[in-house]
Amino acid sequence: MIRKGALDLVLSYLDNKSAFNLINFAKTNSYYFTLDYSGTLCLVKIKTV
Repeated sequence: MIRKGALDLVLSYLDNKSAFNLINFAKTNSYYFTLDYSGTLCLVKIKTV
Protein backbone atom coordinates (compact mmCIF):
# COMPACT_ATOMS: atom_id res chain seq x y z
CA MET A 1 0.00 0.00 0.00
CA ILE A 2 1.46 3.32 -1.05
CA ARG A 3 -0.33 6.42 0.14
CA LYS A 4 -0.91 8.77 -2.75
CA GLY A 5 0.38 11.87 -0.97
CA ALA A 6 3.63 10.17 -0.09
CA LEU A 7 4.02 8.84 -3.60
CA ASP A 8 3.52 12.31 -5.05
CA LEU A 9 6.21 13.57 -2.68
CA VAL A 10 8.65 10.87 -3.81
CA LEU A 11 8.04 11.67 -7.46
CA SER A 12 8.52 15.38 -6.90
CA TYR A 13 11.96 14.87 -5.31
CA LEU A 14 13.34 12.13 -7.55
CA ASP A 15 13.65 11.69 -11.27
CA ASN A 16 11.42 9.05 -12.81
CA LYS A 17 13.93 6.20 -12.80
CA SER A 18 14.96 6.75 -9.17
CA ALA A 19 11.35 6.95 -8.04
CA PHE A 20 10.48 3.83 -10.01
CA ASN A 21 13.38 1.92 -8.42
CA LEU A 22 12.44 3.10 -4.94
CA ILE A 23 8.81 2.09 -5.41
CA ASN A 24 9.81 -1.33 -6.74
CA PHE A 25 12.20 -1.82 -3.81
CA ALA A 26 9.44 -0.92 -1.38
CA LYS A 27 6.91 -3.26 -2.98
CA THR A 28 9.25 -6.24 -3.27
CA ASN A 29 10.51 -5.86 0.31
CA SER A 30 7.12 -5.25 1.94
CA TYR A 31 7.69 -1.60 2.77
CA TYR A 32 5.17 1.15 2.35
CA PHE A 33 5.44 4.91 2.26
CA THR A 34 3.97 7.08 4.97
CA LEU A 35 4.31 10.62 6.24
CA ASP A 36 5.14 11.34 9.87
CA TYR A 37 3.60 14.22 11.81
CA SER A 38 6.16 16.73 10.53
CA GLY A 39 5.49 15.73 6.91
CA THR A 40 8.70 13.77 6.48
CA LEU A 41 8.51 10.86 4.07
CA CYS A 42 9.23 7.51 5.69
CA LEU A 43 9.57 3.95 4.47
CA VAL A 44 7.85 1.63 6.92
CA LYS A 45 8.48 -2.10 7.04
CA ILE A 46 5.31 -4.17 7.08
CA LYS A 47 5.52 -6.80 9.81
CA THR A 48 4.87 -10.29 8.55
CA VAL A 49 3.07 -12.58 10.96
